[in-house]
Amino acid sequence: MDPTQRILIAHLQTPEFLAGSAQGWWGHVIDERVAWPHVLLWVAAPVRPGAPARFHVRLNFEQYPTQPPTGNIADPASTELMAFAQRPKGRAGSRFARVMRTDWEHGRAFYHPYDRVAASSHPNWTAEMPRKHWTSSHTVTHWLSEFHALFHSEEYVGV
Repeated sequence: MDPTQRILIAHLQTPEFLAGSAQGWWGHVIDERVAWPHVLLWVAAPVRPGAPARFHVRLNFEQYPTQPPTGNIADPASTELMAFAQRPKGRAGSRFARVMRTDWEHGRAFYHPYDRVAASSHPNWTAEMPRKHWTSSHTVTHWLSEFHALFHSEEYVGV
């Protein structure tokens, strides 16, 4: 097993991850169609008309935890990236809308400092958003906590 995979598995067994999972805030989906370094997770979302109660994310954990994962919203039926029309939306101009944007990187990555693709193409974010700067002490639970909070903000409007 890849050492990075061992680290992620250990992080999926921490009290912090398990507590969020027990609360129904997030979870790990084991699906044989998803091969390492990709992992399928889900994040709970508040009730919105026509929207699911949770969104699945397919993340690439290569170089974790030194580097943040990268990925985006996934279709739970196919485990592939979700069609743009089915992805979560935010109020116009909101932080949520910027994070979920589909007009950047062909929608393959979140526009967020906790995403490897976004962070590597925006080195200025380290100084501009020091609290959101990913370090090797961050874990998958930090990522899930951040995205859970985003979904539970007033900025999330549904699909």
